[in-house]
Amino acid sequence: MTIAEGETVNFVEVTREAWDRAPVELALTDSSDPAFEDVVVVPGALLRKGGRIQNDELPVDIEVLEYLDNSALVDAHDAPDAEGPTFTSVAGHRIKIVPRKEESGTSSERSDVPTVRVRFLKKGTDQVLGTRLLSLWFSGNSTQRENPALRFPPQRLRAGGQTY
Repeated sequence: MTIAEGETVNFVEVTREAWDRAPVELALTDSSDPAFEDVVVVPGALLRKGGRIQNDELPVDIEVLEYLDNSALVDAHDAPDAEGPTFTSVAGHRIKIVPRKEESGTSSERSDVPTVRVRFLKKGTDQVLGTRLLSLWFSGNSTQRENPALRFPPQRLRAGGQTY
């Protein structure tokens, strides 16, 4: 576990060798009650499998449109033709997330950064509530040491009168 001088963390980062054992997950968090958060997670194995994910605990159905085992952040100006949305960091940097070849394991100093594109659907219907590109790049731990200016605001989803 690496902690920079003066830094505090509330997590443990799992390195690449264990990623195939499900530390990657999609979390839907309901923070409407100030006393606690209600969190439902979708394991990475289900995201990798693709297709439609339905579960009574989920507030929505999830359709996995694309799963990338590894991705890279690129300046939006350097990839104007890259598919997908452009994201703006809290410091105003415009970036895109693009596919990248998986790292070679122990011979690489880099870790793979998974990304998934999902469509959220109203439970039991085909009504689209939103499509999102979700990535570990949006986690402060993935970008903070590389470039602190690459922090991103949380992505939100409105469903059933709640914001997740």
